[in-house]
Amino acid sequence: MKLSLSGSGSTLTVSGSEYVGDSGAGTFIQSGGTHTVSGSMYVGAATGASGTYSLSETGSLSVTGNENVGDSGSGSSPGATGVFTQLGGTNDLAGTLYVGSYAYDQGTYNLQSGTLAVTASSGGENIGNGGTATFNQTGGANTLATGASLYIANVGGTGAYSLSDAGNLTSGDNEYVGYSANGTFIQFAGTNTNTAGSAWLYLGYSAGSTGNYSLSGGTVLTSAMSVGYNGTGTFNQSGGTLTASSFINVADQTNSSGSYTLSSTGSLSTPYLAVGVGADSGGTFNQKGGSVAVTSNLYVAVGSGSTGTYSLNGPGAFTTCGNAYVGGNAAGAGGAGTLTIDAGEMTISGTLKVWNSTGTEVTNYSRMTAGNTINLATINVPAGSANLGAVTGTGTLNVGGLPGGPVVTASGLQQSSVTIVSNGQLTLTAGGSTNAVNSLVINSGGVFNLTSTKLIINYGNGSDPITTIAGYIKSGYNGGHWNGSGIISTTAQTPTNGLYYGVGYADANDHLVVGLPSGQIEVKYTLLGDANLDGLVNGSDFNILAANFNQSIAGWDQGDFNYDGLVNGADFNELAANFNQGDSGTTTAGDVAALDAFAEANGLSLPTSSVPEPATAVMMVMAGLGILSRRRRCN
Repeated sequence: MKLSLSGSGSTLTVSGSEYVGDSGAGTFIQSGGTHTVSGSMYVGAATGASGTYSLSETGSLSVTGNENVGDSGSGSSPGATGVFTQLGGTNDLAGTLYVGSYAYDQGTYNLQSGTLAVTASSGGENIGNGGTATFNQTGGANTLATGASLYIANVGGTGAYSLSDAGNLTSGDNEYVGYSANGTFIQFAGTNTNTAGSAWLYLGYSAGSTGNYSLSGGTVLTSAMSVGYNGTGTFNQSGGTLTASSFINVADQTNSSGSYTLSSTGSLSTPYLAVGVGADSGGTFNQKGGSVAVTSNLYVAVGSGSTGTYSLNGPGAFTTCGNAYVGGNAAGAGGAGTLTIDAGEMTISGTLKVWNSTGTEVTNYSRMTAGNTINLATINVPAGSANLGAVTGTGTLNVGGLPGGPVVTASGLQQSSVTIVSNGQLTLTAGGSTNAVNSLVINSGGVFNLTSTKLIINYGNGSDPITTIAGYIKSGYNGGHWNGSGIISTTAQTPTNGLYYGVGYADANDHLVVGLPSGQIEVKYTLLGDANLDGLVNGSDFNILAANFNQSIAGWDQGDFNYDGLVNGADFNELAANFNQGDSGTTTAGDVAALDAFAEANGLSLPTSSVPEPATAVMMVMAGLGILSRRRRCN
């Protein structure tokens, strides 16, 4: 049966429900006029029946009840088939649009132009309510009133929504892709707006459900999004723009599973991004390209027993204006979190906190910047560059391992263990007295650059590593050039205010540095000759050197300032060249006299003169003798 309605003045009013294809095949073509149904409309309304409705041009359809496209009413094979094609006009619906209502039913809604409007908050759209359904929108506007939700795949059905070209979808409440079954949303272009109130975009809402969203172009605007709420969710974005005004959760609730893949030119923006939120959930965010802008915080593996992975492995960029928590959140540890930067660039304006959850670690092969870092687990930097800010915590920092080697910069360092392997370089720019590690291992080719600060090594009751640490410094010294492997100071490569500096070290077991606790080694950028590491070169340092003079002693705190295992005239020259220099204080006449007498007694040429005032005495010694005015260095 075929029925047509056309002409601007044509009117058809149905009191009650209308059936297009009730027991056989039915077709309704409306290109104009006004069609009003006070009950519900069925297009394909019985087992084995098929119905088609075509709305175009200036046609106006108004339905008070529900619109059912492919509704057998029974769920028995072979089901009903319904197709609604809208090429123009308006379709106003006060109830709910059901497409593919029962098992074996098949329904299709094609929106190419015109307006489909769900006008009541109690209504909505249900694509694949129990059967198989497709909503194809290539244009026009699909608008749901405030409070009305969009369901794709419900009650065991299969639903798919396709949005392209200039199509515009506006939901008045939540959008569910895979409410209780398998749902798919494919967006090539157009705009999907889901921002009314606190509306969510859910992928895989119920346990056992699956929701898939593919975005290759166009715009998605939502208040919040959950990729795998109680079920399994997947979001693949290769283009377009997604903006969530509140947050995005990947693997939201207990035992849920979620995956987000961003590539090519895709762009994502949200205040909060969390991967692996629920207890025992599993979330993955794989960024192969595009850009991610998080205006507040990133969370990876929040829930207890959860697993969360964020991988940046393409030419993309990730930026967060707040903090990044791996293996937990601000309140405490969570699950096993993994953050890996294989390519691209990650910028964390605030603090990167790596919790001590089992299996948690951060690995960088490319470029990473953090305002500060709290590491309670493991950070690996085998390659690339990483500026970590001030690093604190009880974790492990591993630097180097791949050809080319990484450059890691820290403005402070407090870690349980630091290991620098071949080609790796760690530069410490600040931190002063707070810098401390329990273990420092530098393999061949590795470099620890102390610059102008210092480091405490807390070996506690363990074996004393002083021989190893001294070896690192000697290797870095490299004949006075400070460019070898081991511990170096690029600041010491050139004089400061005409004075020469080096890397001094002292072992608490030598009992020569006041205030250095047992079980500690102090390594410090300081003046050559500052044996006791107090920042001054004066009589106290001279007395240490004199007590060990002409002895085979390896130890800066015992007067070996050029790391050759001897305390001799070369070390005396280093001390004398900086005598009476330092942060503050002066030497005494007795100091100068002792220095003069020692030089004479040991055949070290110093000028003979009366001892003037202490401050000028050393100046005269410095100015009057070439052995002190020239720096003796190895080539």
